[in-house]
Amino acid sequence: APVDVVVLRVRGVGRVDPPVLRAAHVAGLKRGLARAHRGDRDIIWNGSPAKAQVFERDELPPGEKIAGPGLILDPGATTLLPPGWSGAHDALGHFHMERVPKGRA
Repeated sequence: APVDVVVLRVRGVGRVDPPVLRAAHVAGLKRGLARAHRGDRDIIWNGSPAKAQVFERDELPPGEKIAGPGLILDPGATTLLPPGWSGAHDALGHFHMERVPKGRA
């Protein structure tokens, strides 16, 4: 009798060289944070009005910290930087966010 294969799973294991991470081309590398700033936008956060700074992600210089609230614009997504958080773009093109300890905001 014929056999009908519905699902076939294959798993392969092998050794490969680790990837080489290169610094991303960041347009804002030699420009200040002001170049990436696109203005301010009124938002509602936890039921209260707030003013959020708006930045173009591709223009952010690496290492420049942004204090929330903020909106980071990217062609594929918009990132909300909440109040009480800060964020910075790194040399590899990643945007890192961290909570600011109370009293240091």
